[in-house]
Amino acid sequence: MKTHLAVGILSGLTLGSATLRSAEAETISDPTGVDVCKRVLGEEVAAALGKALKKTRPMTTDSSARCVYLLTPPGKPDEPASGVVLWLYKAKDYDELAKYTEGPIEEVRGLGDAAMRFKDTGDGLFKLRVVKRGQFALEAVAGDPDSSRRLAELALARFSR
Repeated sequence: MKTHLAVGILSGLTLGSATLRSAEAETISDPTGVDVCKRVLGEEVAAALGKALKKTRPMTTDSSARCVYLLTPPGKPDEPASGVVLWLYKAKDYDELAKYTEGPIEEVRGLGDAAMRFKDTGDGLFKLRVVKRGQFALEAVAGDPDSSRRLAELALARFSR
């Protein structure tokens, strides 16, 4: 039983792009009713990014939900925490957000139906937006492009059936 559980957790963390594309995602018509921190657990985020979890903070706006994950280097809980953020939006919001994205945009293949990554000139963070058309959109925010992708992959796995 423990072996099957461990294999299941590891499988969830190492889903490849092809698996993510073929997974069927749920439709989320009201993201504000979703606790992102409970759907994408902080321990999973920390493990995927090679960090230790210090704290999670769920938040909602009028039209979205998000979770802020505060992370520290492994074994150094007193070090200053850095954060990554996972936003959940309605699928239709993806195209609207794209209109207001500034700076160079990189198309990211193998995630959802469409995905774009850019470095926000305001805060210097990498933001990776992904949409599953008609189902949901998400944005993974991190300090480097690789971490934003790993966070997005984990989130897609957790919001897919």
